[in-house]
Amino acid sequence: MTDTLSGGPGPRKEGWATRDGRRLHWTTTGSGEHTIVLEAGIAASSSAWSLIRDPVATFTRVVTYDRVGYGTGKPRDTTVEDALLDLEAVLEQSGAKGPLVLVGHSWGGVLMRLFTARHPDRVAALVLVDATHEGMRIMRSGAFILLSRIAAKARARKARTGALRRSLEAGRGELGRALSALPTALRDDLLDELSSPAIWHQSAYELRCVPSSLRSLPTARPDVPVIAVVGTQAVGGAERKARASIRAAYETWLPTVPNGRLLEASRSGHVVPLQDPELLVDTLRELVTSLSTDERGP
Repeated sequence: MTDTLSGGPGPRKEGWATRDGRRLHWTTTGSGEHTIVLEAGIAASSSAWSLIRDPVATFTRVVTYDRVGYGTGKPRDTTVEDALLDLEAVLEQSGAKGPLVLVGHSWGGVLMRLFTARHPDRVAALVLVDATHEGMRIMRSGAFILLSRIAAKARARKARTGALRRSLEAGRGELGRALSALPTALRDDLLDELSSPAIWHQSAYELRCVPSSLRSLPTARPDVPVIAVVGTQAVGGAERKARASIRAAYETWLPTVPNGRLLEASRSGHVVPLQDPELLVDTLRELVTSLSTDERGP
């Protein structure tokens, strides 16, 4: 079922894509010759793109959706193949046609690269937003993934007691700092989501997919424009190491990509969609304009 909604910057519809007995909620907003698909990272629903979707929809069409276990979905074990087939179902059942500009944050960037390798004829450009990369040594560590899954399960326990919400409301940690600067209504919505144990149970399932997704990445470089947006802000040694690791990975990889470039997000750390949405909106506007000009020719 698809419902047309009023308000917003342009035509807006939402509905459900059904696959393998599961339903994935999607929203399309705006119109244009290119369709921008926004893919969130682990432990994030489509709400993570709230500051970006409507501004971008003033100049082209935008698709957002919730992967299994996020939004209204229940936690469920998943695989990389499940995630890619789910995205295909969302695009088909939402009617997303035309050249796609794929935008992926964190692990969502890996999924977008894998989708591009599978459907190169459908993709016009890639924007990787502080995206996980196989060149990050820490991501090749089985111990890191294990510790991350343990941390996710610990957050689920803290969510059940209310301790996690109190910590986020106090602005603790990188995520808490990002939330503290948001408009009140969006901050409260994200606090509600992140205070649910379900989102952390699902993140533990997805974290288990990270090593296999990195191994699945093709050695052939994407033959489309690739923009890697990397956050530069860091508080504390652990964040500084993470920032250095991701930047080094892209500085090594992008020169091997035919149309790759690095863009610094100087006002944000990892959570670029919430900390520096204006940069992403401006980048996507320039990219869509450039693609349209190239396709029309002189």
